Amino acid sequence: MFFSSSADEHDNKNAEYELHISKLKDSVTILKGRLAGHKECRAERDLYRTFMKVLTDATDPDQLLKDLIDALAELLHARYAGIFVLDQETETFVYKFGKGYNPDLLPEIPRNQSAMGKCFKNRSIIWEQLFRDKADLYVDLKQVPSEYNLLLIPVFLFGMEMAVVRLANVDEAAEVTASAVMRGMIPVISAQLERLHLQERNEQAMKGLDVSFSIARLLENTLSEREIIQNICAKIPKLVPAKACLVALYDDDNRMRPLLSWPNGFHLGGNPQSELIYLRNLLEAWPDGSTIIADIHKDRRWGWAVQDIRALCMCPIRFRGTLRGLVIVLGQRFGETLDETSAKFIGLAATQASVTLERAAYFRRQEELASCDGLTGLFNHRMFQETIRSEIDRSIRYDRTLSMLMFDIDHFKKFNDTYGHPVGDEVIKMVARIAKSSGRQTDRTFRYGGEEFCVIMPETPVENATLLAERIRTRIESDRSVKGLSVTVSLGITQFRAGEKPETLIDRADQALYKSKESGRNRFTVL
Repeated sequence: MFFSSSADEHDNKNAEYELHISKLKDSVTILKGRLAGHKECRAERDLYRTFMKVLTDATDPDQLLKDLIDALAELLHARYAGIFVLDQETETFVYKFGKGYNPDLLPEIPRNQSAMGKCFKNRSIIWEQLFRDKADLYVDLKQVPSEYNLLLIPVFLFGMEMAVVRLANVDEAAEVTASAVMRGMIPVISAQLERLHLQERNEQAMKGLDVSFSIARLLENTLSEREIIQNICAKIPKLVPAKACLVALYDDDNRMRPLLSWPNGFHLGGNPQSELIYLRNLLEAWPDGSTIIADIHKDRRWGWAVQDIRALCMCPIRFRGTLRGLVIVLGQRFGETLDETSAKFIGLAATQASVTLERAAYFRRQEELASCDGLTGLFNHRMFQETIRSEIDRSIRYDRTLSMLMFDIDHFKKFNDTYGHPVGDEVIKMVARIAKSSGRQTDRTFRYGGEEFCVIMPETPVENATLLAERIRTRIESDRSVKGLSVTVSLGITQFRAGEKPETLIDRADQALYKSKESGRNRFTVL
């Protein structure tokens, strides 16, 4: 009996050991997935740093393109990398410089019926994984070895077709990240090329470049569209001898609306109502958003009342080639104060504003993706962990109360199993919408994971937290917006106690939630 008992005990320990090993393997798998995501983010960040270094170090357009080719060839492990410039007269692509290509073997590459021609036509990056199988696009460049895959990146100068960056036989694993980054970088690269060309043509443009770069540097301090526009309005009077300037952007209803002006309170036509009419008329006359009016009083259609303002220069703000807004500068008679150089400066500032606003929008989107749940729009688990720690620190520092609410959807699995995952997603979105709208502006709502949610309530005692819990519970219970289904939630509430760690607070809220479930669901429990 003694030996039999020991054997049973040994078997039990082996079973426990195997269970621990299984859990450890599951944890390692999850961590590997997260690390892969982090590596992808780091790769994207490193690509941006590399390209921004290329942009900032370049001293002329050719140097910029050469450095760009070198960087892309290295990052993509490309066998071939080159710049092909479009000859407008012959409608063919001419090899300018690059790496790997043998120029002596290159045939004439027609714009029509070629992949590079399609790249210009679509104004977008083209990736052909099996390039040789595309009979309508494939042009044999007579290289050894031959091209078997192809990545094309269009380069535009002042909105005009200029060249195509051609990379072939690239590492397909790196192509996905590189293509995503390059989509955001194309307008930046084009803007930099334009800046360098203007610098070559006119040394006076240096003044404009300094101002436009100061606008671009806003991105280091703010992602706010309004703050960027404020900077533009503040810089324009230092850039040119302006009497007034105005920045207008399309609103959500696709109507051009004035956003900011200098001097503060300035309006085209003298008042807000006239201003909207002037903006509409200007866009009807010049839908591309670009014009110079030497003397606005000579054209009766404008009915301009202010006599000391005569010249008008309007330049477009574009996002991905689409008109997004206008920079309008007004001064004295054109040629006396505002002149061609002034117009170039204004155009350059508008172009840089376009790039800065687009980059700001891109990085805002990246921040949202990193901190928000894609399905519900609520803050995600990562943001929850950051927020609960910062709020606990604030609660300790200022001796303020802090409560937390954790809840999940009762019998959620049956919604997925019975009605399908799309309906389950709609249930989750409905619960998230109600939870977010039920709290105060200072309350933070998070999707903790799956069908589980959390609300952090700063400066809220547990008694007040129960009011929010009951409000959320009853609103969800009475909601029938998802196919008439009855949905309930179970909730757990707790308050931060001095000296405890965040994990302890979270664990107590979780225990309260499960007590609600054990007690019959569709209720809240305070611990």
